[in-house]
Amino acid sequence: SRAVYALAFQCDVSWSVSGRLDAVGWVWDLRTGRHIHTLTGHIKPILAVDVAEDGYTVATAGEDHTCRLWDLRQRRCIYTLPAHSSLISAACFETKQGETLLTASFDGTSRLWSTSTYTRLNTLETHNGEVATGAVAAEAALVVSAGFDKSLKRWCADREGEWPNALRCPVLAWVARRGNRTQRF
Repeated sequence: SRAVYALAFQCDVSWSVSGRLDAVGWVWDLRTGRHIHTLTGHIKPILAVDVAEDGYTVATAGEDHTCRLWDLRQRRCIYTLPAHSSLISAACFETKQGETLLTASFDGTSRLWSTSTYTRLNTLETHNGEVATGAVAAEAALVVSAGFDKSLKRWCADREGEWPNALRCPVLAWVARRGNRTQRF
């Protein structure tokens, strides 16, 4: 087996899901420490995982450019989103009901998906280059993404549900200290 790259917890923290670089997801019972289910189907490493608020829907995404949705009650993949043209670096459910999924990719976009109809709701042309990660707030009214272009972008839906251009927010300087030297990224 290869290293674990991604990890997410179920809402009551009774189990977690891990995404591994061997393209396999594992579900763990945190009360016993045992592996209870395997998520197979990706053909390249899994780089992102998340668990919806319903406590049984899981998203896995990775280098194969797809995002898979799993129903752990049925113990199977319920849908595969052909999400991006490059690796997917982040997948996360909106925080309130989990009806919207955000994927972020090295193709320079973030996309919002309906988890009930499996359709793309919106594509956010977010960064000059790869998108490293993203987050989506309750009812998908706010999306934030971070890219390798050293910027954060915030997207807010207006009252009609339209997405105006991103508000570019400069990233706070990442500072690493080594002895007397300071390096900014």
